[in-house]
Amino acid sequence: MKLTLTTWRGPSVFTATLLLLCTGARLPTVAIAQGSNAVETDVFPHSLHDVTLMMPDGSTQTIGLRGPAAMAVYFEGTAEGDATDNDGDGREEVAAVLTGLDVTGLSSTLGPVRMTLNPNIPSLGEMEETANSTAGVLDLPPFAASGTADSFFDVFFQIEVAGQTYSTRQPAHWAGVIHHKPAAPGDLHGCVEPVELYDQFGLPTGILLTVSFPPPHAAGTAAMWRRGGCSARRMSSTCSTGEVHP
Repeated sequence: MKLTLTTWRGPSVFTATLLLLCTGARLPTVAIAQGSNAVETDVFPHSLHDVTLMMPDGSTQTIGLRGPAAMAVYFEGTAEGDATDNDGDGREEVAAVLTGLDVTGLSSTLGPVRMTLNPNIPSLGEMEETANSTAGVLDLPPFAASGTADSFFDVFFQIEVAGQTYSTRQPAHWAGVIHHKPAAPGDLHGCVEPVELYDQFGLPTGILLTVSFPPPHAAGTAAMWRRGGCSARRMSSTCSTGEVHP
C-alpha cells in the first residue's frame, strides 16, 4: 500500500488556529517551523490499531486495522534536535504533525474498513523533553545520550465503512512518554476516549469511534510508534519491519 504524505496548507496560521480551537484540540506551544529549519519525516510501514465502533443502540464492534503511517517533526533550528522552550516551563519542545495514515481491515458484518486522516483538519502534536539537561537541544536520543519526552498528537480521523465515509470533528488525544525520536520499542501513544463520527453532510451520527492499540506483549502484533530495525535520516526515516515482538 502506498502512503501519501500530506502537508497542512491552510489559508493562514490564524485560520488554522481558529479551526483547531473550535474542535477542542490542544494547540502545540511551538509554531511549525518554516524556511531553512530542519524537518525530519518518519515513516512507519506497519502500524496496528484496534478500532471500536459503538452504534447508537449501544452495540459495539472492534476491527483490527493495519497499514502505513508517517509523521513530520519540525525542529527550531537548522540542525536536527534544535529545540526552544516556547511556553516558559523550563523544558524545550518541538512541533510535530501526523502527516499520513492509511490502515485497513475487514469486519465480519460491515465489510472492508479503511481509516485515514481527516484531510480538512491537521493532526498536530508536540514533543517536550522531561528535563532540560542541554540548552537548545531536545534532550532525547539520538540528540542526547539519554532522556525522555512527553509526546502527544491530537488526531482527526476519516473512516470508510459499510459504503459510507465518516469523519471526526473532535480530536482523539494520543499521548505518551517516549525514550527516542522516533519512538523506541515499547514506547506507546494511547487513546481510550471515544469521539463521535459525522456523516458526509456534517451531521452527527451518534456513532462513537475509539482507536486503541493491541496489548504491548501480544505475540505477532505491532503498534504505531513501536519500531524495530529502523534507521533515521534527515527528511526520511524508514523502518524495515515496523514490528516489535515480545
